[in-house]
Amino acid sequence: MRIAILPLLIILAAWTLPLISQEPLFTVEVKPFKTDYCTFFPEGPPHDDQRWASCCLLHDMSYYLAGTRGAMRRADDKFRICMREKGNWVLGEISYWAVRIGHLLPFKIEGHYWGWAYGEERPPFRPLTIREESTTINQLKKHPTYPKDE
Repeated sequence: MRIAILPLLIILAAWTLPLISQEPLFTVEVKPFKTDYCTFFPEGPPHDDQRWASCCLLHDMSYYLAGTRGAMRRADDKFRICMREKGNWVLGEISYWAVRIGHLLPFKIEGHYWGWAYGEERPPFRPLTIREESTTINQLKKHPTYPKDE
């Protein structure tokens, strides 16, 4: 009986190893980061036209990097808080709900969906592997808006 179980355990271990590994099951090329800041929305009021552009930039960076559903909720919550701080409560709510409703749309705008760095080949909401995270962060660091160390 033990001899019959051992091959099954070996096969099961070999089959599940890729599922628990930090290496991706497939390789997807990471697209360069780009941003239009506040998509379909001004970056600030007429007298201060970049007031909340930084909120939109950080939100775009989060959507580029991606990760789990929890990471997306945190990115949207941080966006809401930032927009409230840079604008006001109403601006925070309008911006937040516009993003959340956008998740429900049956189509996605190129460069404006969760995990767009990987294209649509990578399953959404899968935790990032170490390699995926370092690759996307390196792409972010190449963008001129990325904060440089002094």
